[in-house]
Amino acid sequence: MSLFSGITRIFNNANIATKLAAGFTLVLLLGSSIAASGIYHLTSISERAEKAVLLKKVNDLLAEAKYTRLSYMANHEQKFVDQNRQALDKLEVRLAEVATYHWEPVDQAQVDAMPENIRRYRENWQHTLNPPAGSDPQQIRDSLAAAGLALTSASDQLLNHEMTYTQEEVSRTIKEMLIIITIAILTGALLSWRMTRQITVPLRHTLDVAQRIAAGDLTAHIRSQSNDEVGQLTRAVEGMNQNLRGIIGDIRNGVTQVTRASSEIAAGNIDLSARTEQQASALGQTAASMEELTATVKQNADNASQASKLASSAADTAGRGGKLVSDVVGVMKDIAVSSKQISEITSVINSIAFQTNILALNAAVEAARAGEQGRGFAVVASEVRNLAQRSGQAAKEIETLIGHSVSKVNSGSVLVGKAGDTMEEIVQSVGHVTSIIHEIASASEEQSRGIGQIALAVAEMDTVTQQNSALVQQSANAAASLDEQAVNLEETVAIFRLGNEPVAQG
Repeated sequence: MSLFSGITRIFNNANIATKLAAGFTLVLLLGSSIAASGIYHLTSISERAEKAVLLKKVNDLLAEAKYTRLSYMANHEQKFVDQNRQALDKLEVRLAEVATYHWEPVDQAQVDAMPENIRRYRENWQHTLNPPAGSDPQQIRDSLAAAGLALTSASDQLLNHEMTYTQEEVSRTIKEMLIIITIAILTGALLSWRMTRQITVPLRHTLDVAQRIAAGDLTAHIRSQSNDEVGQLTRAVEGMNQNLRGIIGDIRNGVTQVTRASSEIAAGNIDLSARTEQQASALGQTAASMEELTATVKQNADNASQASKLASSAADTAGRGGKLVSDVVGVMKDIAVSSKQISEITSVINSIAFQTNILALNAAVEAARAGEQGRGFAVVASEVRNLAQRSGQAAKEIETLIGHSVSKVNSGSVLVGKAGDTMEEIVQSVGHVTSIIHEIASASEEQSRGIGQIALAVAEMDTVTQQNSALVQQSANAAASLDEQAVNLEETVAIFRLGNEPVAQG
């Protein structure tokens, strides 16, 4: 099944010339098979006919030998003896020819026995002509007749067998020829039907699609599984159909967009015309406003000059404040350094109290060892220990207070530092404000000059606005013409059906 499928796939993918060549080649092979079979059987029949003719000649010679033998026995004339000898000589020649042919196994034994029968026949014939002393003439004649009968029977049987074989060969040949011819006819008809179907059916489908495309129907689809010229034509038509479908779809979308755009342009032109008129009216008001703006700008320039003087004074004041803050920051840093030194001193006192406490403990231990003699020393050591503990406790409290003071001094130093930074930023900002106010003053003067130029530009804009009004009218006319052309183009491509919209009824 897979082999048949593979052959079918190869046949479908072959081009038309290859298919025709394969079909004619197969028909020629079948015709050659018919001819070869006919030649083979004709050769076999011809050989059997030759053997039949040869056996017929053998029978004729046997009949001639029998006739001459019987004639001699009836008349005893010498010529019949000579004729009999000639017939036997010819018979031996024919039998030698018979031995050269191929015979069926059942007949080969009789062919092999014929030379012996001829020898016996000659021997008995000689005994008949010259009887041996004391022989029975009748027995010799019976032996001669038996030898002749054996030759005749063998020849007749061989001839009958060959005739039967020939008839069977002819019948078998006819049957085989009929079978081969039938196969050739069926194969040729199948090939013709298959090739015709593979060529005409896709062509009819392709023609139908082409006619539908010509009528404007682009909804048809066609598929081809073969790679021959018809399949290539089918795929080309399908590709053309798809390309046309895409082109017409793009044209329709473009027409829709053009129609929408032209409508929007027309509406926009109407709005633009109205706005242009409004602009012309607004330009007159703008000219009057420009005069008021000129006076306002001059007043702003005077105010900016006064603000510049005030900003310079504020910058000087901020600079002095920044210097004072810097001095405060320096004092706070000195306080922080002194606080750290006091903290270090209390740490030393705390360490001395700790060591004194340890010495008092050692003295108490030694006093305890001394017993009664060291009791007074123990009392002194106890007092020293109490004093050391009180000194250590006081040092810790002082250290704690100094730590709080140092922390607050540090916080104050940080705040004062931030205040100094802020004052510097204020000084810089005031400087920037002063620069900006100077720039504003310069800009106000430039604005005063620029306003005069703007007044001239406004006059020119009034003229341009009037020209724009005329251009807007021309644009409106062009938009109307574009809309009309878009409608005509939409009507032109409306004959095509793409399969994604209802068919128009008309």
